[in-house]
Amino acid sequence: MIKFRCGGCEKKIGVPTSYAGKVVRCPQCKEPARVPVPAPPAPVPQPVIPDNQENELIWTDDLLKSAAQGAVVEPSAPAQAGSAGAPRSSSVVQNVRPRGPVVTCPRCNTQVSVDSEFCINCGAPMPVKRGRKGAKSASKGEGGGILAGIRQFGGFPMALGAGLGVAILGAMLWAWLVCVTKFEFGFLAWLIGACIGGAMLLFSKEQTVGLGVLASFLAIFSILMGKYYIAKWYVMPELKTTILTELAKDDDAMVDQLCTYMVAQGEMTEEMSEHISNVRIGTIFDSDMTEGMTEEEIALAKAESDRIEKQVASMPEKERLRIVEANIEQGLGELGEDGAKAVQSIGMVIAFIGSFSLFDILWVIFAVASAYKVARGSG
Repeated sequence: MIKFRCGGCEKKIGVPTSYAGKVVRCPQCKEPARVPVPAPPAPVPQPVIPDNQENELIWTDDLLKSAAQGAVVEPSAPAQAGSAGAPRSSSVVQNVRPRGPVVTCPRCNTQVSVDSEFCINCGAPMPVKRGRKGAKSASKGEGGGILAGIRQFGGFPMALGAGLGVAILGAMLWAWLVCVTKFEFGFLAWLIGACIGGAMLLFSKEQTVGLGVLASFLAIFSILMGKYYIAKWYVMPELKTTILTELAKDDDAMVDQLCTYMVAQGEMTEEMSEHISNVRIGTIFDSDMTEGMTEEEIALAKAESDRIEKQVASMPEKERLRIVEANIEQGLGELGEDGAKAVQSIGMVIAFIGSFSLFDILWVIFAVASAYKVARGSG
């Protein structure tokens, strides 16, 4: 290893001895700097090795050269003594590679030490350190393995597309699972955030703060999208069922619902429905609501009210729900298309807000933090 200082900014630089006399780029000021040529080592006397042992040893000069170059020497299998082509001196040494774990430069594909902050070939900054264990995994195979191959053809657009795809897929899957199980697994938001960060990290050439921030925003987008579909697919139907059930099980309310339904079906006039309502209100609240009605109309309204009350009392729950639902659809139809959409939008907003709980705040924080740390490469 040759260590020297940049002539422009005085930054200390260290490069392998194989770069002696070459020009490298300073990682700090980006100016070219020539690597000094070290003085040649003093000659070392060669040991006298018997002929019957020459194939069992690695020669001293090769060991010195490999140590000076910071490389690991892997000797080939010794040939049989006395056979033709028995290796001698440096011909014994094969497969000289950089010492220790290495990573691949994302710009020029040069293998450099895991501890390097920049590429000694092109000066590009190296990704965030992943530790010796991660570096060993990355150095397996040609070119850094599958992960390095993906990153070689990746970039910001692919990382953004992968993160957005995982965000949408995770939101839809989360909402579907809530509909199937009728239980909201809040910790899935945490998992979605981590998956978004991992997808962006897989297709990104560099691990930057910007990538982590973008992954955090995608995690928030995925959670909001998941909550929207949970509200649309699960909360809204449940809210509608609850309203129908509450109206259907109230006998007094069902009398009014049945009168409204009979008017819509042409089985009762609106005037008779109004008379029945006046008679029943006067009976319930002990007040006279029959002003302007003749005695005959009052008697007829009371008789019809008694008949409808008996019909409601014997009506099954399924039939009650059908009548209430039909009245709601009839009311929305009377509001017109715009009015019906406005009512549905208000109901959707209520359902969306109602789908949140205090625990969701905790899961959102975990999801955002996980997405940032994984994409940034710091966790």
